[in-house]
Amino acid sequence: MGLGERLAGAPQLLRQYRDAQPILLSIVQTAIDWARVGMQRPIPADDLTTLALDRPPLPRPSRT
Repeated sequence: MGLGERLAGAPQLLRQYRDAQPILLSIVQTAIDWARVGMQRPIPADDLTTLALDRPPLPRPSRT
């Protein structure tokens, strides 16, 4: 891990992501997917909630 990643708090953010409750993982992944498909506008909170609750359970993130 580089200096920039350490200064940005990447290790702590990764730990929080890996240890998050399943619904929080779903919310984060839904927001990431929203950006990946090229949506330019922010996802409305109601849409984020609906999409996150409708997605199948995600596998736990890898610790490596």
